[in-house]
Amino acid sequence: MTARNLNLSNTFWSEDYITGIDWFIHRIELDISELKRLADVYDTFHTSWSYSTKQLASVVDTLSAGTKSPSVSQNYKDSVRDAASVVYQNHLKLIGQLADKFKSCTLVQAEDPVKNVLFKYEEFYKDIKSSLKQDYNNWTKQQDVVKRVYSQIKKKANIAVAANEDTKANNSGIVTEKNADKRYPVVIGSSFVVANQNEWCEFVADLQKEVPLSKRPWPIPGLPSEYFSTDALYQTLKQLCPKLDSSLYNLEQVGQYLMDNNVLRGYNDVLHRPGSRFAGQGFYCWVVHDATQRPASANILQGIWRRVSSNSSEEDSSLKALELSQLNEQFIKNWIQCETEKLKLETAFYKSVKKYAHLCKEKLQTVKEADHKMIESFRQNWAIENPPYELDVEEELNDVFAKNHGTVGFYTPRPALQFEMYDIYGTLASQPWLFGTNLNKYPHEGDEIPIVLSKLLAKASSFEPEEIAKQWLSPLDSITVYNMKRDCLNEYLNSSEHASVMEKLLLKWQSPANIIHFLRAWLLELPDSLVPMLHYRKIKQGDQEWLPLCPPMNARCLGTIAEHFQLLDEKQLITLLIDPPAQDFPVSHHFIRSRVREPTDCLVFNNVLFHCFKDPNFPQKCRSLALPPVSPRPDRKSHSIITISDSQEFVPKPFKTSSSESSPTRSKPKNGLYILQSPSEHNSD
Repeated sequence: MTARNLNLSNTFWSEDYITGIDWFIHRIELDISELKRLADVYDTFHTSWSYSTKQLASVVDTLSAGTKSPSVSQNYKDSVRDAASVVYQNHLKLIGQLADKFKSCTLVQAEDPVKNVLFKYEEFYKDIKSSLKQDYNNWTKQQDVVKRVYSQIKKKANIAVAANEDTKANNSGIVTEKNADKRYPVVIGSSFVVANQNEWCEFVADLQKEVPLSKRPWPIPGLPSEYFSTDALYQTLKQLCPKLDSSLYNLEQVGQYLMDNNVLRGYNDVLHRPGSRFAGQGFYCWVVHDATQRPASANILQGIWRRVSSNSSEEDSSLKALELSQLNEQFIKNWIQCETEKLKLETAFYKSVKKYAHLCKEKLQTVKEADHKMIESFRQNWAIENPPYELDVEEELNDVFAKNHGTVGFYTPRPALQFEMYDIYGTLASQPWLFGTNLNKYPHEGDEIPIVLSKLLAKASSFEPEEIAKQWLSPLDSITVYNMKRDCLNEYLNSSEHASVMEKLLLKWQSPANIIHFLRAWLLELPDSLVPMLHYRKIKQGDQEWLPLCPPMNARCLGTIAEHFQLLDEKQLITLLIDPPAQDFPVSHHFIRSRVREPTDCLVFNNVLFHCFKDPNFPQKCRSLALPPVSPRPDRKSHSIITISDSQEFVPKPFKTSSSESSPTRSKPKNGLYILQSPSEHNSD
């Protein structure tokens, strides 16, 4: 890869976005200033030239008027052969011709194209200056909202942890209290008899297994994500107990008995109030007992209800734990809106940068042509010779964008928002979010690389090499990526297990474009690049011993990535890394980045990666590095509260809500619909 075919036009991106936007606007202002100065030359010339032309014409008129006087004319006739008079007439004629030439001499051929480009610049500047700043402000405001909700969640979670510690001592053993006191045989309703406790447990287990469940599209902490209707319960009772009295009154009695014995509860009854009545037309959910780890939530909630009903003025820390659930849906909506605003900002900025690149090229071409036209005009009209400025437009364009370095460079998204899901007791109950997590914190499988990376590369191995190379060269489809993130969120809220999330994601999004672009986005959002920033300078300076210095996890991931690229032949690798077509950012940018931006360094890094990826022994070199033990987060059920890490900020896009069965809860407007649907997503289905 040479500097000649390196496209640097898309190098206005900064870590915080706003620095890049400000520099971008400043560059446009500089171009406008240069064009205005050139246009002023033409305006000043025309003003002065017009004045001079009028003055010369006035001189010609004055001299010509003198020769038309009767007395002067008679004198001329008397001295017609006077040499001075003849020369006088010749000079007067020449001055008249000069005045006519002055009138016909203009610079419009050079002036008009320059002023047309200046007009385009000024219109473009008006359009993007306020809109980009507004998009950025909308995103940052939404970030602040997410942070405020997170702060509230964190506070409530801490209170819930304290409340859980207090209730453990007071409620130990309460789960089995009712069952211990139950006297057998038990008659349920008018005719159904349970002989002993084993029969009761089998009956409840069969009932919970057979009743068909409906599922909420969005989980709400404090409420289970699955529920069932009374009709579904009645039909299952009839199937399990054919001899059961199937009258509506008797079925309601059975339902009431199940509710009184803590088998089911009203779906919307978060507090699980004692003495609740079973309704013939309603929605219910199963009560889940976990006596070995913590007191049953139903008994805690009953205690809360009793204390609330008694109008206690003392702060109820257990009730504070319940308030966590009220923040969950708000948090999800704000998260989606923040992603949407980030997508709008990135898309608008990307399009603006692309348009500016075209304008900048047009400006340079116009200035070059204006110089040639001006010189040609003076040569033809006045025989004035001057060599034109030999401008190489492409080279000059690269020189303009080569000034983008330091705080701005190729596109790098903000570090991803970190999710941490807590149950209603304030206990961490999730694996980390799929994007923007440190490599060592990702859950991994037997191959000791993150599950996300392993699943994506396994899927990509089934694609044709030509398609793989094509997708690595194509512009990153951020719209499709964020729609895929939306689906990840839907699955993550139900189960934070990465293996489960990726399995369902890959069933829906199967095309090479979807998989490769998702992989590229995942690599770009790593907090540190796959080749750590710490070794950036060493590699740039030609140090060949950088691989052993990489963290073992990074090295193993890099080795697996190398196997992915070894699916391509050497010619395809050359096209990707050595002699690529124009790209928004080079392939090496996915793997090697630095906070101090030097876009032209990719010429070195592309070459380094080319030799690594074509070396058949490189993956084994990476695997030979010992991997230190990693303590994965314990797997817990992921039902309740989502929070974000203190050290991370939220980053950018739209989420599509999935359809669901009718719910007992009041429907609410849903955010995050496909505001920008990508064609590639339709193909994936």
